[in-house]
Amino acid sequence: MSPLVSVVLPIYNAEPYLRKCLDSLVGQTYESLEIILVDNASTDGSLAICREYSEKDGRIRIVCLDDNYGCGGGRNAGIAAAHGEYIGFADADDYADPDMYSYLAENAVFYQTDITMCGFYEEEGGSVRKICAPSLTRYTRDEALRELLLDRIVRNFLWQKLFRVRLFSGFSLPERCAYDDLAIYGVFKIADTFLCLPEAKYHYLIRPDSDCHRNLASVYLNRADFLLRRAEDLGKTHPHLKSFYIADIYKAFSHYNEAAAKFPENADLRGVFAPENLRILREARKDIIASGTIGFLARSELNIMCLGAKPFRMLALRTHALMIRVTVFRRNRKERRNRL
Repeated sequence: MSPLVSVVLPIYNAEPYLRKCLDSLVGQTYESLEIILVDNASTDGSLAICREYSEKDGRIRIVCLDDNYGCGGGRNAGIAAAHGEYIGFADADDYADPDMYSYLAENAVFYQTDITMCGFYEEEGGSVRKICAPSLTRYTRDEALRELLLDRIVRNFLWQKLFRVRLFSGFSLPERCAYDDLAIYGVFKIADTFLCLPEAKYHYLIRPDSDCHRNLASVYLNRADFLLRRAEDLGKTHPHLKSFYIADIYKAFSHYNEAAAKFPENADLRGVFAPENLRILREARKDIIASGTIGFLARSELNIMCLGAKPFRMLALRTHALMIRVTVFRRNRKERRNRL
């Protein structure tokens, strides 16, 4: 008998795109499935749509929260309600291929893995980019953590992965913040086996008004603060992975610097580059560069930020912007070559 898979979908004011997501979930070819819809006190027609679908499909259960606790809070409520042996997640503005959970669950059972991941399509405007592993790959715990920290093939997302539900025992995601899925590393720390599959089955839609892409100081701060906490935590529990997690410190200060320039009146950002904070970056600089995980322009940005003064930080911003343009150019050139 196929193991039960629980799919958790946190929802907040997702009316324009919710039906497409739900259609992709109820249309899954994997039969042993329960779908848990968690409404974060939506003020539009999202809950009515959820009830409409639950009346037609007995696999759907609805959890209603009294306030908007964010994706993390919604996912936590869904985890608590799950009955499955395995658990997966989706976002309400995305959708999945019909055989995604068959693909994940059948391979998870066959290879007896704790975390199983497929590739995904990144869709923005009219462009679509496929991101997946070149071949089926099995990882140990440390190998999977290294790949997650590199954030290239094994990405810091929850939605194209299938987990043994026991991994979430005693674990919760941060609530009311963007980038709650960065906390996934905590699950990777206790998983014994990881499987990366080569086919893309999930469609990730990038919207400028989504929690992770809104131009708000809190979004930058959430990500930067969490990256620093992750580096600190892994320094205690996995010091042998220093060459991988140390780059989180550079990434955090890069976010702080960008936010400080965009939101100069934000009180929370004024002290980010105070001497006691800058000391963290300066002390880590040598190890970050030695790790080999950041390129020439990122190293230049790091060295400039360590100088501390505001004019230098502005120069660091320009270096970061150039780095992004070069990255996009190289990616587009590679994609054009692959199409030929």
